[in-house]
Amino acid sequence: MLDNNDKSLMNVHPLNPTNQITKANSLIEGNYSMSLPESKIMEAVLSMLDENENKMNYIEIDTKELCSFVKVNLRELKEFTLEMVKKDIVFTGREPDGTEKLVQTTWLDSAVYYPSKGIVRLRVSEELAPYLLGLKHRRMPYTQFSVNELVSVTYYTKRIYELAVQYKKIGKRPEMSIEDFRQKLGIDEGKYALFAHLKSRVIDPSIKAIAENEQMPYLVTYELVKSGRAYKGIILYTKKKSVCMDSIESHSTANVSSEVDVKNLPLDKLREYLHGFGYEDNWQQSYDEDQLRFIADLLYKKINPIVLKNFLNNKGFEYVKKNNDIALQRMANGGKNYGAILFSALKGNYAGEAEEQKARQPKLNINGKTRTAEEVKAWIKKNEEAFAQEEKEKFNDVPQIITDIEITFLNKSISRKGDCSEPAAHRIYLRHKDSTVPKIREAIKLLDEGKEIPPNFFK
Repeated sequence: MLDNNDKSLMNVHPLNPTNQITKANSLIEGNYSMSLPESKIMEAVLSMLDENENKMNYIEIDTKELCSFVKVNLRELKEFTLEMVKKDIVFTGREPDGTEKLVQTTWLDSAVYYPSKGIVRLRVSEELAPYLLGLKHRRMPYTQFSVNELVSVTYYTKRIYELAVQYKKIGKRPEMSIEDFRQKLGIDEGKYALFAHLKSRVIDPSIKAIAENEQMPYLVTYELVKSGRAYKGIILYTKKKSVCMDSIESHSTANVSSEVDVKNLPLDKLREYLHGFGYEDNWQQSYDEDQLRFIADLLYKKINPIVLKNFLNNKGFEYVKKNNDIALQRMANGGKNYGAILFSALKGNYAGEAEEQKARQPKLNINGKTRTAEEVKAWIKKNEEAFAQEEKEKFNDVPQIITDIEITFLNKSISRKGDCSEPAAHRIYLRHKDSTVPKIREAIKLLDEGKEIPPNFFK
């Protein structure tokens, strides 16, 4: 029989990965450590809080649903929630009158299981209420995330993303000492004691995971600050992810004009601009001013900074420049997606193919036969036309499928609105709605009927 405190155990909260989580920035700045399952449980619970309440209420969740979400069994779930009742979080808060205070509390006040009902009742610590509830109506800086943003990656990746994205409006987080950075990630003093290990096992994999994760709308890069020969600090940069590489937004030749503002920036401002994409001082030293302006121009055109940096590091500046020339030629000949064309050119080294073709032509022209000037001219023209046709087919911009990331945006809009009216989804829908490709036509028909595109539809 339920006691008086349990009479309200009737409202089971459904898990919804699209729910929003609102956190005060001071809470994000806290020092704490959690396992990945504990972090997933906490984000799920926070997403169910009622923003309009001013005190913490109980959150009842179906244990099977929560176990499935966290990917643990019931015994493990009980162990994790017990740890969360005991696990501390320390952060700096403020009273309504502005008085600063150090808050030491736990994530959960309690976790109560009802085996016969298959329910767990969780209550977030009351001390956290001012930093999770009613933030939109008070003068307390906060950041919003979706559940999917924070649970689709490892714990360290999530924390680095949170620490960076709260500064998304200015694009740059002030320098943190390496020690402060470690504490905010909950990394014990003896773990990754060598900075090289911290960089290779935590920082670099996290930055890469954020760039590749479709659920995270922001790109995070970083710059390391040296003191002598040792690294003493880290600066995180945040930028809205470019969608041009995924063909979500259309591009016209106006988007690729070489006459852009970044080419006229003073050199110090140009370097600062490149900093915003995570291109550190020591990296920039490898390039002269003209080369830096060329790189800045590509970034201005919304080329993915991590992809671009990888090609520059692995293939060299001239490789990138020559293939960019090919991409610009294709745009001049009617191409519609500069980012996609450049990426294809870089990946396939189309500039190298074009040079090989040119190198073969003189040998073909000198064939040991007596030809008139007009015959040679006609032969060259014929082969140039054949080459142009081959290139046109190779760079054909007409989509043959709807990409996975486009399907994600479309299906989310169908799920939320029943149609493709959300801005990103609407742009994708318009891009494909007049396609003559049969499989795309089938997909458009499903969307018009308010149905989602099934997984592996284009496999």
